[in-house]
Amino acid sequence: MLSMGRRFYFAGAVLYLFLSAWFAAVSAGQVAIYTAQTSWITPEAALAQAEICASRLRSAGIEQVTIFSEATPEEEEALAEWALEATGNGELDVLILFGYLPSSLYPAGNAQPDGSIIELFLESTDGDAVLNHADWMFYVSDPNNGPGGLQNITDMPAITMGPDNVPMVVTDRGREIAPSLHDFLSDRALALDQLSGDWFVEVALAQNADGTRGDPVIVRDGERGRIIPVFMTGDPNPMGAVAAEIIAYLFGTSFTPEALQIQSYGVTVTNTPARLKICTVDEVGIPTPTASDVTVNLTTDSGTGAFDTVWNGPYDGSVTSVTIPAGQACAVVYYKETAAKDVGITATDAAGNLTEAMADLTVLEDQSGEPGEVAIYTGQVNWITLQNAQAQAQRYIDALETLGIDYVWFQTPEEASDLADWLDSATGNGAVDVLILFGYTPTEIYGAGNTEPDGSYLELFIESTDGDMVLNHADWMFYVSDPLNREQGLQNIMDIPDITMGPDDTPVKVTQEGRAIAPTVTDFKSDRPFHLDQLRDNWFPEAVLAEDGAGTRADPCIVRDGNLGRLCIVYQTASQNDPRGQAAAEIIAWLYGKEIDTPTSLLLSGQGLGLTDKPVQLKVTVGGVIDNPVYQDTPVQVSLSSTSATGAFDTSPDGAFDGSVTTVTIPAGSTSAVFYYKDSTPGEATITAQAAGLSAGTMDLRIFDARPREPGEVAIYTGRQSWIDKSSADKQAQICATLLGTAGVTVTIFDSPEDEDALADWVSAATDNGKFDVLILFGFLPPSLYPAPNLEPDGSVIELFLESTDGDAVLNHADWMFYVSDPINGAAALQNIMDIPGITMGPDNTRMRVTDEGRAIAPHVRDFLSDRPLHVNELAGDWLVEATLAQNADGTRADPVIVKDGDRGRLIPVFMAPDENPMGAVAAEIIAYLMQKEIHPPQPKLTVQGPSLTVTKTPVRITLHFQDAAGETIPFPETVTVQLAVDPANGAFDTDWAGPYDGSITSITVEAGAQSAAFYYRPEEAGEVTLTITADELSPAEFSLRVIQDVPVQPGSIAIYTGRTSWISPADAYNQAQACADALSGMGITDVTIFSDPMEEEDLTIWVEDATDNGQLDSLVLYGVLPGGLYPPGNALPDDSTIELFLESTDGDTVINHADYMFYVSDSINGPGGLQNIMDIPQITMWGDNTAVTLTPEGSAIAPSLTDFVSNRPFHLNELEGDRFPELILAENADGTRADPVIVRDGNRGRLVPAIQTSAVLPPKGQVGAEIIAYL
Repeated sequence: MLSMGRRFYFAGAVLYLFLSAWFAAVSAGQVAIYTAQTSWITPEAALAQAEICASRLRSAGIEQVTIFSEATPEEEEALAEWALEATGNGELDVLILFGYLPSSLYPAGNAQPDGSIIELFLESTDGDAVLNHADWMFYVSDPNNGPGGLQNITDMPAITMGPDNVPMVVTDRGREIAPSLHDFLSDRALALDQLSGDWFVEVALAQNADGTRGDPVIVRDGERGRIIPVFMTGDPNPMGAVAAEIIAYLFGTSFTPEALQIQSYGVTVTNTPARLKICTVDEVGIPTPTASDVTVNLTTDSGTGAFDTVWNGPYDGSVTSVTIPAGQACAVVYYKETAAKDVGITATDAAGNLTEAMADLTVLEDQSGEPGEVAIYTGQVNWITLQNAQAQAQRYIDALETLGIDYVWFQTPEEASDLADWLDSATGNGAVDVLILFGYTPTEIYGAGNTEPDGSYLELFIESTDGDMVLNHADWMFYVSDPLNREQGLQNIMDIPDITMGPDDTPVKVTQEGRAIAPTVTDFKSDRPFHLDQLRDNWFPEAVLAEDGAGTRADPCIVRDGNLGRLCIVYQTASQNDPRGQAAAEIIAWLYGKEIDTPTSLLLSGQGLGLTDKPVQLKVTVGGVIDNPVYQDTPVQVSLSSTSATGAFDTSPDGAFDGSVTTVTIPAGSTSAVFYYKDSTPGEATITAQAAGLSAGTMDLRIFDARPREPGEVAIYTGRQSWIDKSSADKQAQICATLLGTAGVTVTIFDSPEDEDALADWVSAATDNGKFDVLILFGFLPPSLYPAPNLEPDGSVIELFLESTDGDAVLNHADWMFYVSDPINGAAALQNIMDIPGITMGPDNTRMRVTDEGRAIAPHVRDFLSDRPLHVNELAGDWLVEATLAQNADGTRADPVIVKDGDRGRLIPVFMAPDENPMGAVAAEIIAYLMQKEIHPPQPKLTVQGPSLTVTKTPVRITLHFQDAAGETIPFPETVTVQLAVDPANGAFDTDWAGPYDGSITSITVEAGAQSAAFYYRPEEAGEVTLTITADELSPAEFSLRVIQDVPVQPGSIAIYTGRTSWISPADAYNQAQACADALSGMGITDVTIFSDPMEEEDLTIWVEDATDNGQLDSLVLYGVLPGGLYPPGNALPDDSTIELFLESTDGDTVINHADYMFYVSDSINGPGGLQNIMDIPQITMWGDNTAVTLTPEGSAIAPSLTDFVSNRPFHLNELEGDRFPELILAENADGTRADPVIVRDGNRGRLVPAIQTSAVLPPKGQVGAEIIAYL
């Protein structure tokens, strides 16, 4: 019986696939597509894409395709049957999902992490594939699997997807396999740098700049199955077409063009070129490339129109065909009509192999009047500063005056009523008038909050046949007012209910039209591009100046409502540096028919600032009538000169600058050329560029003295910090101080909040003292240096320190520079201190690549992910980059980087991330470079890591490392035997946690190349002991350990509470609790009570009170919720709560917590304060999504059911204080600072045991919990 929800395509053809000699050949099999439940796109949209995919596959002879589209249990079971039959059948079968994983394939909520139907499907050697569109692969189900779905199914504990808006660039291989694929922004690209086991990249069809993220990408598990994420985004993309092309590639077949197709918007106006895309398409209508060139003849039924291949061509009738190159599916051609009419256009294959295509084009009479007036409104702006908007407006005015165009400038909010009057008078006046906005729409011209959705001054302005235009910069068009209009503003004014803009960071590339209309526009990333694919009725793109890879998003662009008004966007970004005014002036010149592309002069550009003996990048451009770039047909040789006798030019920043370079050539087809200037003398120099027939260009360049002042001192403040804990900050500060000490630099560490006034005194004394001094912070700016929050925006102690000509520096680690204080300053502090209103830092996870300069300055700097890199493209005033040690792919974000305020101070962000990178070492190396000092690092040494406290007869694990002077672990250079000793004699060593500790182990051997070695020590008596580790020719390492006498107790009872839970359901928690009880019963532990009803919380409280200080070791198990009877919610009783007293007796009582953050969730949220109060550790936290933890030897011995997994709330071992110590680490992260499960004990008192802090069912919480209790 066939379900009505399924569409079946079947044929007997068998296709054979020979992927490589390494893999066994398998037959091409079947394809199943599930659209009944989806994520990020609707089932209806998914079904439409599925039909496209199925139809394309059928056209290629792949006809065993089934679409499962009914959201019924029967349909899910039928899909599961399909997968079971396709598993291990000797055929390569493909399953397609749309962001939702049916529980029939993988029980939802990760209820079956191993051995599910979908995992078995992927683990056969058929090479079967799961292809997923839209949301995170295997994440969404009912209930959700979260990251655990992908991690469990692939057996890759650390694999993740994302983050949002990662630019994917199609690879050469991607273009070959999937011609429908285009560059786009992926929200859930696969993390290729997290592949493990046998998984490898078979083909990356599109990837990010550094190749660490891929989408689409085919990854394979050795010779077994494949996962294929394709268009992991909710935006409309050709999912079905690309999926079909990838499957055809896997099945060893391809698609054949059958016909021609003409793509257009179907409407234009007279004398305005309409862009047409001529494509070769398969029988489904999807553009499909051919192996050879295709010549297409073009005809029109109009005698007054003509084609051209150039947007601004002559349209003289000479172009009657276009060639689609081999390997491509489309070519662009333009059509211009001089008369209003309906036009038929025909495209015919000259070779007669492809079916011809016809398209209708409605041409409306353009009734635009003569050039009118331009109104500029800067009274209110958004996303850019008022000063920036005013500067851009001035650029407009300079250009408009040159062109003789009338204008009016409304500069204040009070003039918004005058603007409304101007709009009223400009509407229907027979002239083309232009209104310019900067991301803000005054309520006087459109009722704020959409109170006037129809008939506003603004809407009437663009609905007349004058052809008037509204041009918008920065934020979303018509979105911002008071109150906000949001997206409805644009939708109402255009009468298009679903038109939108965005998303952030959309890469756009300049088009042929863009190059001709506004040569200032370059490729960039728009945050609010126009959605051309959402235009309807008579709206059409009159000119697209820059567009995304799919041609559906554009900025700048001009869209027009038939022969009525226009909307234009130009640089929809928050950047203060985009050339909005110049680009828009060029657009207005085009709109008004003003010729500006006559070469008149040379223009020099650049920051205009430099440092002695450092190259300054400059650019020479051929300028037109309004200083616009002009493309050159032939090369232009430019002579260069400087008024400084000590300056020199070169064409490379690494050049000789020996005076031999005195010219630079602007190539044909370009507008400009880049060159470099270096000067050894501080002061002003005038650079002149000259070329035949052009006015000379000049530029005044200020060269600041970068030569070092007399070296001063360094102050490091660790009293308060952000993003890293105090112990880490203190450690890095000590490393920095030690290294600088070897260079003879005096370092003072201020390590207490009480030192902040003394620190301010140090900074004041170091200000303008004729020496180069450095202040180091760890993400916290003391109010003594800059009163919080931003109470002294100018003239603060730290600003004066930076504004002296000593060249003093502030070097900051971890969080956003100057952001965090008490209270928070936010972004304004950096902006105030630098006097740059728009300067920012971020975003998260920006990959930094070390530069050659960085390697030379700081050998310990390394590639990493910065969360707060400095936006060096937003530097203004006299601020300039002195040295870039690491930067992102396009050089707009940097960390570490040294930026300098002319001849004054420096700011140096270094490792702006919460991870403990080699901050101290790199800081010392940078400071030594700036002071021209040489660090003499001590020899590498043995170091040991372990708890500083334990109890008698409890083994502790000691880890041995080999570290350099920066505290960085390095491999042991050779095999070494390490001797172990304890003083005074107490207990014994062993290499096995469960060993006999009989005194036979007194040394261990560490193999060459090992990163670490571990051994165990078990004390027998209370007291202080010192462990000494020695090896030939190495300095000995010592480790002090305090041993507390354990109090013998009898095993007690166990209570498990599942009445309320977090991250997993009460039902799932109860199942795990029952599994725990059953496992304990099997071990002879039967005194177990499960409290499964919220009404039993009072009984649970009584149980805990009775179990406190009863001479027995009792255990309480929670599932992410802390009942209010044990600890009053909202931290109402931070001390002496029932649960705290339970943990503070010497019974050694235990609280085991599964799932969510320990003690965080209650009737009203406790937040981190719950754990902090109960442990009496103010800074302890459990943050850390997707932390991969690896089973330790002792963890394997105690909990055989435990496996490696990914914890979302691991315990922070490096934040333990007082008598708290890790009694037993069952699984930990790579550097041993995070653990889950772990038994943490408070001296000889109670224990906390976070165990499997995830929403996933596996590892099995109940079974592991039972094994831990049995050990205790």
